[in-house]
Parts: sequence; structure tokens; C-alpha cells
Amino acid sequence: MKKKVIILLTVLALSLSSLGVYADNDFKSSKDMNRKSDSSALGTRSDDYIEDGEGELVSSTITRYHLEKDGKLVKIDDEPNIINKRFVMLGKAMKSTDFTVKVRTYRMKPKFKSGRKNPYYHKGEDCFKFVAVGRWYVDPFFEFTDCFTLAWTDKFVLDKSFGYVQRGSKKDRSIMAVSDSVGKESVSYDVDLQLGQDDNEIIIGAYVRKPNSKGLAYVKAKYGHVVMGAKKVSVSVGVDKKGPKIGMTVGLGSAVETAEGSTNFKY
Repeated sequence: MKKKVIILLTVLALSLSSLGVYADNDFKSSKDMNRKSDSSALGTRSDDYIEDGEGELVSSTITRYHLEKDGKLVKIDDEPNIINKRFVMLGKAMKSTDFTVKVRTYRMKPKFKSGRKNPYYHKGEDCFKFVAVGRWYVDPFFEFTDCFTLAWTDKFVLDKSFGYVQRGSKKDRSIMAVSDSVGKESVSYDVDLQLGQDDNEIIIGAYVRKPNSKGLAYVKAKYGHVVMGAKKVSVSVGVDKKGPKIGMTVGLGSAVETAEGSTNFKY
């Protein structure tokens, strides 16, 4: 009986392998020839999005995307053929993670770890830092000027915004410029992708505050990747009961592929 079970299991395993049950590492995307090394793609660590212990992590999400040959960004989490993070059945290969959008929120503390006063903490107010991170795991074929926007609800007032590209331990702000489309509850940056450079981790953020109260706030980030032609991205931002709404368009002769992520937190 034991021998029969072993034989049956062996036959089943061979049959499944012929149908295409593989680890996701066995499949390469069309951009794998330009895939960044693990050390390059990794960029910063989780705690590097705050300065000197200035805040406490409140919420965090990450959304994965696959980059198609034509530059289209496809949200991986919506694919019905994914069984789990490692295996896909019936010959359908798991699409590689080529781009991710991470959204994080931090509650500001009165002082830094070093003992200095935190200029973005205000007594009697709810003070937060919102951070959006777009991470490339491949070098995109089209490298024009992209756009990255962060928006929120609950009428938090903007204290200061920032944007930079993390390259190893250095922050490069030279390719980031504040977009014309900046609303009262949003920040937006143009991102001039550089040929031959590892623009692997693009970071934008905002320090915000409002008088102490209670509520549920929503924060959304949207990355616009320009394909086909070099055109400026026009951004529109609005807020409704479901949260922030971010629209992105470009002129004729070009197109913009978008990737987004969102989170929410109680205050």
C-alpha cells in the first residue's frame, strides 16, 4: 500500500510539473535583461523614511505591478491566476514584480532620538508625516519625465513637502521638481528619469497637521509613467467620501501608465 501511495504521488508531481507548476523565480519578465541587482533594487530600509526617530509608524501598505513590453503597468494583486506568492498552476507564470508603490504614515514625536526638538511637532495638534515610495526593480524602456502625487483627506494642513531619489546612502533631489498641480491636500512632483542611472527608489512626502480631533484619514499615492513620447503630465486632485481622487493625463502623441497605492489610519 505504501509503495502505491509513493508511486501515485510521484506520478502526480510529474504531471503537475508538465502542466507548469513552477516557483516564481523560474520565470523571467521581458525586462529581466535590465533587472536591477538585489542590492540596487532594495534601496533604503523601512526605518530610513523617517529622520532620527522623528515619528512612529502608524500605517503602511505596498502594491505590486508588472511592467509589460509596451510600458503598461499591470497590478499583480488583481490577477486571478495567482494562488499564493510562490506558485501558479496550469502553466500560467506569475508575473514578476517590476514596480511597487508603498504608502506610509507616521505620527510625529516631540523630539528626535538625538534630543533635538522636532519642528514638525505642534502641541495641541495631530501631526503626521506621509511618505510615498515608488520602487523600480527594472530599468524601464521609456525614461521621460514621470509624475508622482500624494493626496489625503480630513483637511490636514501642509507644513512642508519633499521629494528625492535614493541612490545607496545618497539622496538626489536634482531630478525632482514640484509640479504645478499642487492642491491644498496634496503634493505632486515631476520625476526626470535619467538614462544610465539607477532611479530605483523615488520618494515623496509631506509633513501635515491639524487641531487635535478624532477621525479616519485616507492617504493615496499615484505614480504616472510616461510612455511613447515626452509630454508633461497634468494632475487633478479631488476628495470624496471614498478618499482622495488623483487624475493624470498627457497630451497627444504620448500616454501615461499609472500605479497607485493607499492606506488609512485613525487619529
